[in-house]
Amino acid sequence: MGSVRPLSMESATVFAEFETDDGRRIPLYEGYRDGIKARWRVFEWPHQALIAAQSRLQLNSEAVTLVHALQSGRTFPASWDDIADVVETIAERYPAEFIRSDTICPLLKRPITVARMSDSQLDALAQTYTNQAASTLRTFRERCSEAIPVESMSVLETGCGMGHAVMSMANLGIGNAVGIDRVTTDSRCIEQKPAISARLRMADKAIADRARILTGDIIQMPLADNSFDLIYSASVFEHVSDLPAALLEMARVLKPGGIMHHNVDPFFGPPGGHALCTLDFPWGHARLSPAEFHRYANQFRPFEATYATDFFQNGFNQPRISFHAIEQAIGAAGFSLLAWKEHWRFDHLPSGAMWQEISRIHPSIGLRDLAVDGLNMVLIKE
Repeated sequence: MGSVRPLSMESATVFAEFETDDGRRIPLYEGYRDGIKARWRVFEWPHQALIAAQSRLQLNSEAVTLVHALQSGRTFPASWDDIADVVETIAERYPAEFIRSDTICPLLKRPITVARMSDSQLDALAQTYTNQAASTLRTFRERCSEAIPVESMSVLETGCGMGHAVMSMANLGIGNAVGIDRVTTDSRCIEQKPAISARLRMADKAIADRARILTGDIIQMPLADNSFDLIYSASVFEHVSDLPAALLEMARVLKPGGIMHHNVDPFFGPPGGHALCTLDFPWGHARLSPAEFHRYANQFRPFEATYATDFFQNGFNQPRISFHAIEQAIGAAGFSLLAWKEHWRFDHLPSGAMWQEISRIHPSIGLRDLAVDGLNMVLIKE
């Protein structure tokens, strides 16, 4: 266990203050967002493509200035459409370095352009998904009392994204690997999905037939009762609008004695705001009301305010849910806990004043909700 102490920001540089609706003045800290969620700069395809281009191409002065502002700033320096326009100009000059697709970005309502990845990058991604799938299967083997041959297993990934982990399961021999997500198409479909599919041997019909990706809501899945031996997810629970309902639905499709394995990035933890909703001060995503968050985003992050506000309002549990409430929902759905491992940030605890601010909006949460930045759980359906 590390040293246990409230987070101190005394040595941090304050660049501004935000005034809440009740008149409190919250200091905003230089570099805080980078320290908590450094990859916010590559949130969407234009930013990813621009930074990738800068690392390997000779860019004009406009693009160089934009990249520098993006890499050094506290927020996006231009509208996402403007950044996409610059990427398109670079892609016209270096067509071999980009893939210009017909796939329409749901956020920007325009065709997606991505920077090509190297073979080594794609190999590493495919290996990462394979390793994750193998780790999940090991957890299942350790916890399941019945020795089920892999070719007889049915597994379900809730919130599967592009389905890379599902394909990895099929490639490892799982007889029926299914994934479901509300969105199964994004910029990763342009190059990553076909390249990783090839590396996971999806060209082999016998393997491909064992993997199935569905578009749908995990609160109401088009799947039969008692049909899966294992259900798993990664960084999904915190985004489900009605988590108790989702747990009931997972219980419906999981076989008696079946195992669930979920990794969670909790909303209330230090990085719980994710890329767009991590503000420039500790627990900003939990210390502001929705109206205050909207005002903050417009004041300090004008080029991401629309997306951040929508994500804050619609991208997380509604209402926000504490660990205690998750435990209650697990029991109510008919599951028993086999493992519950919390990753505490003992050097990143809220002060008494911060806790009071958070409690006025979220009165049911406890210290562990604020200090835990990762949760691993294994459940069994009795």
